[in-house]
Amino acid sequence: MQRLIDDGNLLWASTRDRQKAALIEAAGAPPLAPDINQPETWSTLEVLSGHDCRVYFLVPPSKIEVDLLEQLLTRFARIRPQRLMLCSSTVVFGKASRIVNADSNVDIDSERAARQFAVEEVFRNSILDSRVVRLAGLYGEDRIVGRQSVLAGETLRGSAQSYLNLIHVDDAADLLIRVTHSQTAAQHELGSDGTPILRGEYYHLLAQQLSAPDPLFAGADTGAEGRRCDNALTCGRNGWKPQYPDCSQVLKRL
Repeated sequence: MQRLIDDGNLLWASTRDRQKAALIEAAGAPPLAPDINQPETWSTLEVLSGHDCRVYFLVPPSKIEVDLLEQLLTRFARIRPQRLMLCSSTVVFGKASRIVNADSNVDIDSERAARQFAVEEVFRNSILDSRVVRLAGLYGEDRIVGRQSVLAGETLRGSAQSYLNLIHVDDAADLLIRVTHSQTAAQHELGSDGTPILRGEYYHLLAQQLSAPDPLFAGADTGAEGRRCDNALTCGRNGWKPQYPDCSQVLKRL
């Protein structure tokens, strides 16, 4: 959000989270009041009419009604945004051991993946120009995956021999902005740092930096690697390159 403001954009934003709403106002973004699940609030979107606008969506699949989301996008047709952007998740690629890129087929193997893909399909079927960016696990200086679990000495679910796919929050923001303006972006793009890391290796490094014992894993080492994200197609199509090609430099600053 701050990146968009710094680039000279006039920004509106909406959230039902009070803490996030305070951050939105502190960043200088006039708040909007629409709630996807409450059509009676959608009239506030008319403030966007007449503006050369692009719209970003981060939609929690478990908290919205898909049929209402379809109606909301139809409502956006009155505003005529240049592009709709959906921040999605690599969960739609499933857990099977394979390398996936932006053009890989989905593998819907869980309820969470099914909900996420249903939201994606609403955007894909919209009459508006839309793009979907499937993001790997977000992390940053104030968002370290597993930090509290390691400090608490918890046993971690899953196997040490499976992979984590990550992307720094700054790189994710940069990619979303790139795809928003890109003339060569595909319908679906993939955001990751391109360097999958074994969970055991990641948590060993994290524990070292936190001066904590290496955590134990509850899952058996079955040799299943899980999905590994390859960002090469997205990088090439959008002239994008992650500033953080792996998570080590951030972890080493803890």
